[in-house]
Amino acid sequence: MLAFQEQFQDVSSTFCAKHEHNQWSQIVATQPSSRVSNATLIDYLHSFHQMDRTCPSECVCEIFSIVPPFKIRVDCSNLNLTELPQVVPDNTQILNVEHNQISSLSALRTNSLYQHLSKLHAANNEILTLSDLQGSPLLANKPTTIDMRGNLLTDFDLFVLEPTLRSVKSVHFDALNFMFGNNPWDCGCDSLKETQDFIYAYGSYIRDAQQMACGKSGAPKIVSARYLELCTPHHVDYLLWITILEAILLLLVCSKLIYDIVQYRRTGQLPWLARILCIGCSHSNSKSHYTRSQERRKSSFCGCGTFRRSSQQTLSLESSEPGRRFTLDAFRPRRFTSLSNIVKSSSKLTTTPPSQNNRVVRPDSQSISSLVGMELAAFENGAQTDSLA
Repeated sequence: MLAFQEQFQDVSSTFCAKHEHNQWSQIVATQPSSRVSNATLIDYLHSFHQMDRTCPSECVCEIFSIVPPFKIRVDCSNLNLTELPQVVPDNTQILNVEHNQISSLSALRTNSLYQHLSKLHAANNEILTLSDLQGSPLLANKPTTIDMRGNLLTDFDLFVLEPTLRSVKSVHFDALNFMFGNNPWDCGCDSLKETQDFIYAYGSYIRDAQQMACGKSGAPKIVSARYLELCTPHHVDYLLWITILEAILLLLVCSKLIYDIVQYRRTGQLPWLARILCIGCSHSNSKSHYTRSQERRKSSFCGCGTFRRSSQQTLSLESSEPGRRFTLDAFRPRRFTSLSNIVKSSSKLTTTPPSQNNRVVRPDSQSISSLVGMELAAFENGAQTDSLA
């Protein structure tokens, strides 16, 4: 008929009959006027010829709507396909690829021949993710059917499905067929609550929402899974452990500080780090000659409060101002002076050669004992008497 269409005298007035449910023999209405569609026979034959040439091998293609432009269904189920067909007829709106080995749906986003697709049947395949549908014409066409049962889906991509289900709320409920059951959904603590909230909000549009389950074992069901039972025993709150560790370290630091204070009050012994710093300051002071004000500023900077003077300077200060006790080391730790040191210092006094203006004092045993007693009393009472040294 296509070859001899030019010989048809009434080609523009020859129409196809109406039909329902893809059965040409079934007439919807009994009135003759309602049997005729607005599609001419020659237009239908042209579309059918074009569909037949571009139909994928071993697939079944058919026109299911006699209303221009003619809508086409492509059935490629049970063909052991590993990917979606690369070539499909123009205006393909229904694609059936069930019972294959397809793992990706990225062709729906990259292949322009799927731009009119509005129904997808992809049950019982090996599809791993729904993210391939993001930005595809299928979601832009407000699909009424997405069947993804029996695949390997683990993540319920809410950013893909939520806009789609929100856009089809105006469509009649009976025309919607969204099914995602029999997949090993991941019910991890990070996604379970969001997935449950999504199903509670859009569960009426998902036909098998009550059958969606966690993992391959199919238990428990997502809608009835208890978040506390699944997440609390296995969830590790690292922030809590860090906080506990910081509290323990703070307690140790405070305990060490209290210990150092008590130890200093009892023995006059500075902590190790403070002794090292003070020794460094004292060593630098011993190599330089400063005035009295310069030494005070230097000791204040070092934090040790140590002024080193010779015994002659100390004695001269005491002799010149007998009624005044001059304390040089206000913050120097109280240390015990042994008897040997006192004897040694006294022996130095005895061995000092006499001068013309100075008289040599030879301490006896009674004076040495009195010095030791005074030093011990000063140590016990916490007095800082450098003049005795």
